[in-house]
Amino acid sequence: MCQYPCRNCIYFKECGESTRTMPCEGRTTKTDIKRRQQLIAEGEREQARRAFYED
Repeated sequence: MCQYPCRNCIYFKECGESTRTMPCEGRTTKTDIKRRQQLIAEGEREQARRAFYED
């Protein structure tokens, strides 16, 4: 668990909690978003590859 859970969170401007010590459920960083997008793209490529070879 990180010491400052609100640092680098994309929702910091809306939340504004700079002294939070416990993680919140909505914490998301730009790195998390990039990682999710990469996993989705890889999944789509794999799905397209499987569909191509099934026919």
